[in-house]
Amino acid sequence: MKKQQAIFFVHRMPVPRYLLNAFESARAFNPKVPIFLIIDEVDSLPGKALAALDVVPLKIADLETPEHRRFCEVYKHVSGNSVEYERFCFSRWFYVESAMKQQGITQAMHLDSDCMLFTDFDSIVSKLGDWSLTISENSGHSAFINGSLQPLLDYIIKTFSDDGYIQNKRDIMEKSKTPAFLSDMSSLVEYVADADTAVDDATLDIGGVLDHNINAAEGYVSRRNHKKIFWSVENGMMIPYFKKKKSGKKERAFTVHFQGRQKKRMLRYNRIDIPKAMTYPLSYLGAFVNNAVPISDKKLFTN
Repeated sequence: MKKQQAIFFVHRMPVPRYLLNAFESARAFNPKVPIFLIIDEVDSLPGKALAALDVVPLKIADLETPEHRRFCEVYKHVSGNSVEYERFCFSRWFYVESAMKQQGITQAMHLDSDCMLFTDFDSIVSKLGDWSLTISENSGHSAFINGSLQPLLDYIIKTFSDDGYIQNKRDIMEKSKTPAFLSDMSSLVEYVADADTAVDDATLDIGGVLDHNINAAEGYVSRRNHKKIFWSVENGMMIPYFKKKKSGKKERAFTVHFQGRQKKRMLRYNRIDIPKAMTYPLSYLGAFVNNAVPISDKKLFTN
C-alpha cells in the first residue's frame, strides 16, 4: 500500500516572495502531493497565493509537544549565531515530526524556504526509499523522511543532555574559532554517520543530485561563482542540469538550493509574470512558463 506523502516547509513570518516560488515549483512537479507550511503566525499570510497553490499552513503553536519542551530545557548554545536562530533550526525537526503525526504522513520531504524541487515525490521514493532519513551533504535543506524522525529527535535530546559532549564542543569551538560549531547541521551529520538507516544522499548513485548549495561550484561549470544551470525541456517542463567541468557530463538536479544571495534568482526560475528582458534563450520562455501553476492573476502574490 502506498504511504501517505507530503512536502513540508518551515518558516517564520514574514513570507518572502522566494518562498512562494519554492511552493510553486514543488506544486508544479507534485500536483497531488500535500504541501504544508509550518509557520509561527498565520493571520497575515498571503492566503490567496497559498490557496491557489494548495499550500496548507500549520501553526507552530499547534505542533508543540512535551518532547520539544524537553529539548528547549536541555538546549545549550554553542554557536556564534543568535540563540533564537540556532534553537529554531533544531526545533523545526520536532515540528515536522509533530505535523507528520497529526496529518498521518509516513513519507515526507523537508525543504528549506530557498530550495526548489524539480521532480516528483515518487521519483524521490524510488531513489531514497530504502532509507529512514537522507540529508544532502552537511545539511537538511532537502531531507527525505521515511517513517519517523523520532530517532533523530532522541539523539538531539541525548547529546544536549550530555554535559561532557557540550563541553567538548565548546572546547573545540574555542580552539577553532568556528562561529557556528554546534548546529542542527552538525547534529544531522553526526547522527547520519552513526545511524544504519540514515544516509547522505551525496554518497548514493541516484542518477542526479539533490543540490547542496548552488554557490558550491567547485568541479562544476560555473557562472559568477555559482553553478551554471543548463535547462532541458522534457515533457513540457523545464528540467535543470549541472555540468561537470572536467568530463562535461551533465547531472540532473532534482533540487536546487539557492542559498544566501542566490535567493533573488529563484524569481527567475519559476514565476507567473515573465519579464521581457531575460538571459535565457527565447525558445525556452514558453516551456519555462509551463513549470508554473497555470494561474492568470498576476496580482496573486500581493495578497
